[in-house]
Amino acid sequence: MNATGKKALYPGVRGIFFILMLLYAFFLPVPESLADINGSAGIIFPELDSGAGARAAGMGGAFTAVADDASAAYWNPAGLSLIKKPEVMITFDKWYLDSFYQHFIGAFPVGTGTIGADIFYMNYGAFDIRDNTGMLLGGTLNPYNAAGTLSYGIGFGGNLSLGLGLTYAIQSIGSSSDNGFGFNLGALFKSDIFSAGISLKNMGAGGGFSLPADLRVGAAVNVFRNRSNSVLVSADAALIVNDAPQASLGVEYSLLKIFSLRAGYTFKFDDANGGILGGLSAGAGFSAGDIFFDYAVVPFGQLGLTQKAGMNFEFDPVKFNAEKEAAKAPSAKVELKDIMAEAGTLENSGKLEQAKEKYLEIIDFDINYADAWKRLGAVYVKQGKKVDAINAFERYLLIRPNDTAVRKWLDKNQ
Repeated sequence: MNATGKKALYPGVRGIFFILMLLYAFFLPVPESLADINGSAGIIFPELDSGAGARAAGMGGAFTAVADDASAAYWNPAGLSLIKKPEVMITFDKWYLDSFYQHFIGAFPVGTGTIGADIFYMNYGAFDIRDNTGMLLGGTLNPYNAAGTLSYGIGFGGNLSLGLGLTYAIQSIGSSSDNGFGFNLGALFKSDIFSAGISLKNMGAGGGFSLPADLRVGAAVNVFRNRSNSVLVSADAALIVNDAPQASLGVEYSLLKIFSLRAGYTFKFDDANGGILGGLSAGAGFSAGDIFFDYAVVPFGQLGLTQKAGMNFEFDPVKFNAEKEAAKAPSAKVELKDIMAEAGTLENSGKLEQAKEKYLEIIDFDINYADAWKRLGAVYVKQGKKVDAINAFERYLLIRPNDTAVRKWLDKNQ
């Protein structure tokens, strides 16, 4: 194996080791606890384990090690730390008959971490009120479930992240209702090529019953990526209270970061897994600026297909404020040169992460500042982040296409 191959392998090995250590330290007692619950109590709020987001659904729910958008608040709260701009996600999932459920998810960077808020609502439709013999009594019932989760994810040491979430859920059936509380934990290792994650969701109870506790372990690999195309493959294994263990596999192909195709397969280790085609899912997505649209189709056993749609909005307040200030301040270019000089000093003194933030600050202010893109690429090279360096240098060449030295580096390293 060449030197480049070794360099790509080591982060993945460290990631696996990190996840296994967390599994041993924090989660090892969980399967036994789940088994105890499985044999002694029923389940309340099973819909809490229905998934969130059409992108993840199109990939068969194999999202524990991906978790790089606002839906990380559901799948793995550690992934919230990857979000550096405010995001809002709205999802709509059409189930069987008149039932549907929605998620409204927000992710907001605060200090060194990111806060996530997930509001869930499920409507079962309207039902006629009947007595024990089936006679109509007049009127209708509109049962529903609702839940709110508040999460926080923070990064440690560049590639490592941890997350925590707290959930409150309520179920209403006519004149009666139940509520419950639970918590979620997550850990994530993510490099340019490989990621590994583990999450424990819905550990709690309500009304004398268990929430649908769900322990998941996942991995994902960018098997191919260049300036135009990328292919991501992910896999999850899950242990769920009062349900059969399951394994999921997902793949996502992206073109120019604008259009995506997805497919997934989920296999449940029981006698009612729906047959060979019962676990298939598929989806697509496209972006229009800072707005992302996703759609997926997922089988629901003998009840047919369910449809999932969602929109994800990204906000860039730094860029917005910079554009406002640029309109009012003709001397902005002079200020950017001062920041550029400060970033260069940080880079030369070996403070690469601080230098990177300065270069990104300049780019947020002026996205066509060529020298900032070039130095950002150089910082990524020094950090060993080859894919990020390629992206930065490609953007630089769009502004200054005649830089032969940078072009030669790209030709050699792609």
